[in-house]
Amino acid sequence: MRKRVWKTLAIAICISIILSFLPYSEKTRPGLPRLHAESAKGSRSESRPAVPETYRDQVVVLVYHNVDPEVPTPESISPRMFEDHIEMFRDRGYHVISMAQFLHFLQGGPVPDKALLLTFDDGYEGVYRYAYPILRRHHLPATVFIVARWAGRKHGWFQYMSVEELRDMQRSGLIEIGSHSYDGHRTILGKNGTTPALVAPGAHEAEADYEKRVLDDFVKSRKFFQSELHVDNGIFCEPFGASSPTMIQLGKKAGYRYFFTGGGGSVTRQTPPEAIPRIDAGNRNMNPKWLNKWILQQVRPASTHGRPGQDGKTGEGAVPEYSG
Repeated sequence: MRKRVWKTLAIAICISIILSFLPYSEKTRPGLPRLHAESAKGSRSESRPAVPETYRDQVVVLVYHNVDPEVPTPESISPRMFEDHIEMFRDRGYHVISMAQFLHFLQGGPVPDKALLLTFDDGYEGVYRYAYPILRRHHLPATVFIVARWAGRKHGWFQYMSVEELRDMQRSGLIEIGSHSYDGHRTILGKNGTTPALVAPGAHEAEADYEKRVLDDFVKSRKFFQSELHVDNGIFCEPFGASSPTMIQLGKKAGYRYFFTGGGGSVTRQTPPEAIPRIDAGNRNMNPKWLNKWILQQVRPASTHGRPGQDGKTGEGAVPEYSG
């Protein structure tokens, strides 16, 4: 019995010694963004191209969700962290552009070097209470994508902006409001398991019924924006960053022209308007230093039209999961 205990102890000690020699990136603490782990490995890779310090004729689109000191979720950052991000943009020479400038760029217009577009998903009231005053103080534009049916409602931790709060931001001239669906930011049981509601038919839903449901959502969303906010800008942010050819086709039929998703990468004039990529900047672990590096990693080499990295592709695991 005693020999067995000593043998087990000896094996445990040997394993501990072996683990102590593993590179730090192999034992990164769980819960940190994958970006951090990939960056640690990337610093040892001689084959990965150097991260540029600047870029031109490209736009990196950032997505935030909530800004609130009292809501403890991974997608809710503090006002202090958000202001730290804004100050980093200024100190590092970034130029935050408006949605109008961005759409003009897609049509062939110019943008400044190191251009950024700031977006916020879902329409949380914390954006109005905390992020908007910071943006106004720095005179920076942004776009807020809202789920129309959620306006003024409260779900669990989250209070959503009222129509009057949205109008107040519009009056500043800094904030553009876009659609995140009318009531399509939810999941349903599809034919192959759980699926975002706008992407595919339900388990017992005929294709024709699915198409009518999705088209109705697009149309109701557009009518809400026209009647309540006097907006008809044709921009749509896909719930969960998910889409399908049928969904895009129906969105276009309803009058939408630009579809924002997740996935990562910068935007060039060659980016299809049906798949405008964004990167998640609103992770509560995303300090300004990492965000700066993360932005620059999205830049596309001048010789490629693909996503960033070697051969125009993003490295495995480099894009933090987008939750929409």
